[in-house]
Amino acid sequence: MPVLKQKSNVLGGIYQATASGSIAKGKACIINSNGTVSQATSVAGRRAYIFTGYEVWGFKLASLFDTSATTDGTYQAQVNAGNNQRNYSVFNSNKNYVDGARFNSDGTKIFIADSNSSNSKIQEFSMSTAYDVSTVTYVDGYTVGDKASSVSGLDFKPDGTRMFICNDNGSDSNIHEYTLSTAFDVSTASFTRTQAVGTVENVSGLTFKPDGTKVYLTEGRIDPDDKTYQFSLSTAWDLTTVSYDSVALDHSSYTNNSQGAQFNDDGTKFYAMDAPGHSIIEYTLSTAYALNTASFTSETYTGSAGILSNQGIIFGPGGSAVTDNYIGISQAAVADGATVSVKVIGGVDTNQSSLTPNEIAYIGDDGSITSTNTGSVAGRALSPTTLLIKNQHEMLFD
Repeated sequence: MPVLKQKSNVLGGIYQATASGSIAKGKACIINSNGTVSQATSVAGRRAYIFTGYEVWGFKLASLFDTSATTDGTYQAQVNAGNNQRNYSVFNSNKNYVDGARFNSDGTKIFIADSNSSNSKIQEFSMSTAYDVSTVTYVDGYTVGDKASSVSGLDFKPDGTRMFICNDNGSDSNIHEYTLSTAFDVSTASFTRTQAVGTVENVSGLTFKPDGTKVYLTEGRIDPDDKTYQFSLSTAWDLTTVSYDSVALDHSSYTNNSQGAQFNDDGTKFYAMDAPGHSIIEYTLSTAYALNTASFTSETYTGSAGILSNQGIIFGPGGSAVTDNYIGISQAAVADGATVSVKVIGGVDTNQSSLTPNEIAYIGDDGSITSTNTGSVAGRALSPTTLLIKNQHEMLFD
């Protein structure tokens, strides 16, 4: 059982509990439902990446998977310290036009569907910092122009051993599949099959349900139908078993050129892009991954930031979303299963560095305390090394 050195209602006390996972000194801690304590970590859906033209733009969202606002409430092109909104021009001479993008499983690689009109490729880049597209280095490119002269839509099986693309050119209604002998390494790709799915042409977006039992295709650009179509696979990841569900999500009320197809991590939100309107279209699904249960949530304009002709969106983890379960700062490094001492909300922690005095401090991706706005409040800096520990709710009255 967790033990308080002081009464639980005494602000600034030391809370002792069993550590769930290793915890470093001076890190933000959260309380788990079983009473254990963990170091705060990054969570899915804090970062959004819009790909358009020759660029990928990275942002931190104010709320998880909510594209209506970034951490300062707007989409902006310039680098603003504290806003975590940056314009990343990802490519060098290897790029042409970004018509699809995916990360590998740990965010150390990003793959680009490069729709070069003469030689479409899947371009592979590594990132020295996970999910930070400003740290990309070109790795390799795999030519797919023989199957997709204008490649659009890109997805991988979660283990990285299969890759799927589509073609946004004419009446092509096929999904093209490749096998990767080394996971998430396009240099090891080999063509497997082309599977006609019918119903949809000029595919501008492709995504699978994570278990491989459904696939979704967005139609747009050339004589667009402006819908995303839902298909089922009776055998997971086997394209030969695909069939149309007679379900299509109509975007025509919001765009005349829909692009992209993306879910949040539990399938309760879906996103498409209004390319000519420079906007993100967001829907809420009452039944996960079922497009026939979708209802319109928001359309967010990104054109004022210079983000034009949006082609799609993907998500990544970012600063911890801890609010109600944030309890304080660890006072010593401990191993998994050991007893951790946490200085709780209302107390003063002296284990920090490089904070800005009298400014709000935030919880970073790995539980570190930073002056950069991540959307998760840790407290107020009293000095570069000292933090008055507060939570999001207390700061409303600060």
